[in-house]
Amino acid sequence: MISGVDGDAFSKSLIMAILGAYMLQQIFDGMGLSLWDLKWEIARDGKKLLFVDTIDTDSVRVTFNMRRKDKSYFVHFNKQAMRDYYKIMHADWYAAVNEAKKIAAQTGRSFTDVLKEGQARKKYADTPVVDKAFLDIQTEKFLMIKSYIRDNKQDLKKDAKRIARLEIEYYEAAGKIGEFEALNAR
Repeated sequence: MISGVDGDAFSKSLIMAILGAYMLQQIFDGMGLSLWDLKWEIARDGKKLLFVDTIDTDSVRVTFNMRRKDKSYFVHFNKQAMRDYYKIMHADWYAAVNEAKKIAAQTGRSFTDVLKEGQARKKYADTPVVDKAFLDIQTEKFLMIKSYIRDNKQDLKKDAKRIARLEIEYYEAAGKIGEFEALNAR
């Protein structure tokens, strides 16, 4: 009902999504990454169905699953890594953003306006600058995925493991490994 397509087109879109997800899972598996979730859009061009979305770190959730010190760590190779960074390293700002979003939803205002006003009144923490060392790790993740896809560079599992280890060590060095484990380990 929401899509506005008939049953046949809807069935075909499901088949496309399943086959596309399987293909994507195979690609990420080749890098040693586990695909947890994805989203993309399918559009119609007359009767023809087409994928019209990108496959990027915004549209997938992939992790490197690493065993270390009797724990299993799930290191995100997608935008969740940044969400976790803010939650762990800048908890006061992260909480302010969430409060501003609640106020915005109740008042119909933009949450960025609510946040900026709260920051100006010193009610909310200022927007943090992301640590360059953490950004460098995220850049390595992106470049690894890009290298696999664009340059057809194979066997990047060692690279993925090295990058995942760097992220875990980042949180250890910052004294925040407990917070990281609470979100991403078992």
